[in-house]
Amino acid sequence: MNDSSSPNPGSSPDPGQSPGPSRSRLPLIAGLGFVGLVVVAVALWALFRGDAPAAVDLDAATSELTDDGSDADTDADADDDSNADESSGAVDVSGNWTVDTSIGEFSFENSTGTYVGFRIGEELTTVGVTEAVGRTPAVSGSITIDGEAVTAVNIEADMTAITTDISRRDGATRRALETDSFPTATFVLTETIEVGIDPASGQPFSGTAVGDLTVHGVTKSVEVAIEAQLVDDVIAIIGSTGVALADYGVTAPSAPVVARIEEAGVIEFQLFLAKS
Repeated sequence: MNDSSSPNPGSSPDPGQSPGPSRSRLPLIAGLGFVGLVVVAVALWALFRGDAPAAVDLDAATSELTDDGSDADTDADADDDSNADESSGAVDVSGNWTVDTSIGEFSFENSTGTYVGFRIGEELTTVGVTEAVGRTPAVSGSITIDGEAVTAVNIEADMTAITTDISRRDGATRRALETDSFPTATFVLTETIEVGIDPASGQPFSGTAVGDLTVHGVTKSVEVAIEAQLVDDVIAIIGSTGVALADYGVTAPSAPVVARIEEAGVIEFQLFLAKS
């Protein structure tokens, strides 16, 4: 005689109990969880991968000035050598030159016009090491040339217009720089730059600009590596200098996805100037 209280191996579970996942479903659940983690990682990589645009380059800057109409100019000059001789000395470089923001176009990926920006290394969780870049096209100012010397430089950049690859990085950058309180960054030349060649010759020049850089309300003397060239009636200038965040009282922004941000970065610029 069977005891009715004995459990029946083939009987259904008690309706009052929640059955756990069967052993046959556990691999499927684990697999779906792994796929979910991969999808999240890929999404984070796509969002924060930081495909940094190329650093400033004089050849890239001057190509913006020579691409349009260069073939027509070459044909015309080939027909009349005297015109070429006259045009080569047409520009008197001495005097004031102002920043021209009408040349080229601005975008984060391909800035062919005037801009001031930064680049700094960072390490993102699940993504790895990348480079954060920010740029502002809102630049004004001027330089003064006297013969073969640059005697004055005054450049101002609107930091509230900084653009990066993603909007959340834009906001984090502006908060770190406290652009509500310190909306502008400036550079003022403090030592004359001896060019050593006639700028009107159209030859490229490389040198160092020593001046006062003001960022986040803090002013420091810096040396900026610069390159410049006159193309027709426009001067193209590119330059860069290393900066330490602590020197300017800037605290690196933080976020759950950011594991580490370098303590120092680079400020760079590309400027086009027209004779005033």
